[in-house]
Amino acid sequence: MGQRHQIFVYIPNPVKHIAPVIYPKDSADVILKKQNETKKLIKEFGDKDYSILAYHNQWLYGRSALLNAINLLKFGKQFDIQTKTSDKGYKGYDCPFTPNGMKRFDTPEKITTAIEFIMNYKPTNTEHSGDAGFGGSFYIGGNEWDEGINFDFTRGDNNDGITIIDLIHNKYCFMNISEQNKKGTNVYRLTQYFPCSAKEYVKAYYGESLDTINPYYIKDKSKEEIKKILEYNRKANLKCYKPFEKFDVLSIDEVKDMFSTMELFNKKPKGQKITLFEKK
Repeated sequence: MGQRHQIFVYIPNPVKHIAPVIYPKDSADVILKKQNETKKLIKEFGDKDYSILAYHNQWLYGRSALLNAINLLKFGKQFDIQTKTSDKGYKGYDCPFTPNGMKRFDTPEKITTAIEFIMNYKPTNTEHSGDAGFGGSFYIGGNEWDEGINFDFTRGDNNDGITIIDLIHNKYCFMNISEQNKKGTNVYRLTQYFPCSAKEYVKAYYGESLDTINPYYIKDKSKEEIKKILEYNRKANLKCYKPFEKFDVLSIDEVKDMFSTMELFNKKPKGQKITLFEKK
């Protein structure tokens, strides 16, 4: 049960900063142990300069998905690009996704859990923070049953699309990874496999006009009641997507670069006049 959603977080690759160092005086047994530890890290995070961490939430959609994402974006905005990509200097030791911070947190579990905490932080005065499963996201990238999900966003048990957050460049997007249904009243009305903004995502759930609102919410309602519901949706949606105006939406090419090994992005659809990843 639930409305399952995955969040993918793009950061410098932990392997580059916490993998065990082999020293000249290390014995053969120690060297072998360190090599095996490094292989395990590479299997989980890859061997590139940057990596993706996959998180799951059993009940996340609409406004609560926006609140979940903005926590990380606001936190990441505190650090400049040099701090987030270089271990030079003394900045970033209190941040789990900077090179210096990773060295301080020093294990994958501490790094992923710290990011999880930031994402799930729920100020008591945050409107809509009690909606759906906000606060219930947890790391799944290292689980055997979700093996490979750090490299392929289609492998998760999903109902309500995904969130992709680039913490290096402070960009984001939401995405429908199911078939598109333009008459839908949720994520399914959004173009499949194409990045969308926070505004587009939240309005797919909470319509602001008679043409877009979920009929369930206005069933047997008077004209005046419907008017109030639509006005509430406009105001509530605006509060949630307004903070995202400070952040750019990822392009489809940027998403492809992040997930460059995905089969989805390496196959060409046959017999189609429009490419699979072109917005319709």
